[in-house]
Amino acid sequence: PALERAGRWLLDEEVRVRGDWAVRRPNTPPGGWAFEFDNDGYADTDDTAEVIMALRRTGVPAEAAVLRGTRWMLGMQCRDGGWAAFDADNTRAILADLPFCDFGEVIDPPSADVTAHVVEALVAENYAGTMPVRRGVHWLLRAQEPDGSWFGRWGANHVYGTGAVVPALV
Repeated sequence: PALERAGRWLLDEEVRVRGDWAVRRPNTPPGGWAFEFDNDGYADTDDTAEVIMALRRTGVPAEAAVLRGTRWMLGMQCRDGGWAAFDADNTRAILADLPFCDFGEVIDPPSADVTAHVVEALVAENYAGTMPVRRGVHWLLRAQEPDGSWFGRWGANHVYGTGAVVPALV
């Protein structure tokens, strides 16, 4: 019963509106989940991947929502093969040089942790061997640090990144 309640709650939290990401991906239909509880406008690929995998474990019928989320994640793949959290191909580092950008990141580049979560979710949805997954795996292999680890941007450390990438590659 608790898993069913959780699954229904997750389904109710689906973000089905276009966000800023639609500027770069106007033909990608919306569908995904957000990091924040009261965020109805900004889904992110990282949480969408995790929610898709979680929904599959609840037993709640979620085919339509999972399909929307999967299509959205596929549409959000960056040109270089990786995935960013909120946008696609938002990598122009020159923006960080603007005088008022002293408060942190202003771009959303692909990262190992996000790419790994999306790859893992896509494989769980029977996309293993497809071009998007292959490109994501190649991106992950290129992103590996010389010491063998991966940096996780959202966990802000190498343990988090490596802990996301290894299961995705397996």
